[in-house]
Amino acid sequence: AAAAPPAAAAAAQRADVAPELAPVPASQRPAAPATGDTHNTIADVRVEGLRRVDAEAALAGLKLQRGKTFDAAVATDDLRRMWATGFFRDVALFKEATAGGLQLIYTVVEKPYVRHVRLEGLDALSEDDVKAVINVKPYTVLNLDLLKRNAEKIKDLYVGKSYYLATADYRVEPVGDRGFEVDIVFDVHERDKVMVRQITFLGNKHVSAEDLKAAMQTREGSELSFLSQAGTYKEEYFQTDLMRLQSLYYDRGYVTVKLGEPTATISKDRRYIYLSIPVEEGEQYRIGSISFSGDVDLQDAAGETIIDANLLRSKLHLEDGAVFNRTELFGDIQGLTDI
Repeated sequence: AAAAPPAAAAAAQRADVAPELAPVPASQRPAAPATGDTHNTIADVRVEGLRRVDAEAALAGLKLQRGKTFDAAVATDDLRRMWATGFFRDVALFKEATAGGLQLIYTVVEKPYVRHVRLEGLDALSEDDVKAVINVKPYTVLNLDLLKRNAEKIKDLYVGKSYYLATADYRVEPVGDRGFEVDIVFDVHERDKVMVRQITFLGNKHVSAEDLKAAMQTREGSELSFLSQAGTYKEEYFQTDLMRLQSLYYDRGYVTVKLGEPTATISKDRRYIYLSIPVEEGEQYRIGSISFSGDVDLQDAAGETIIDANLLRSKLHLEDGAVFNRTELFGDIQGLTDI
């Protein structure tokens, strides 16, 4: 079951009818009649405390409506439904017995409305860049969960632009003394781009580090590359690099190669990253023999052979006994298809 809203939980401590329903003080509400056909029939449902939210919107979806019979369990669920609309920071339900039936009164405190959304700390990226990825808008109800998700979106945007150490947070600034409106400020700390200072391979014995580095998009940076933006660390590129390294090994016959989880170490000045990639090369495989099956021999209408095993073999780059090469295999398959 969903958690009860704050006011409902507080009411549970003093309720004598249903856990989430607070009885109205006798000095404020007339007592319920002892008998009568209308004792549990709902005569009216209303909401007190609304400022911006429409009453129909607040009551939409509630089960206990005018003419229905009051049920404490359903009332508890209705409290949760109203809380789940996201419009309110406090919700309580009172019932008042009158000669005409029960009056259900919801008392609410609306969440503040967002007046302005500001971005602070931007330099490398523009406000338009950042606003394109966030969905916190002025004149909407304050939603703290949404603010957290949007701060993460801003951070992810910076990481995608190579600002791997950038942070983004938010603060809520009340407008005026009554707390009905707030301004949202996203604080961004960009920090420097992270440059790749060194890439190290652990366990490579038959393929050199130079060959492995040459296959990668990620490059080791230097002071010059820091200015030219070469050698910038990008996570998505690095994942692509792992696939490139695997392909390089496949093309050299190491079809059981395993690349372990890379580790990244940040320098003390937080400007450089050192990457280490563990490698288990495994055995190198060679081609034992190449054979063809199926419709290998084809003849034209005159009975002349136009395709046979010798022709097919002549189109191959792979040979018996050669080191297995996956790229050549795929190329040979395509070449045979095109005959």
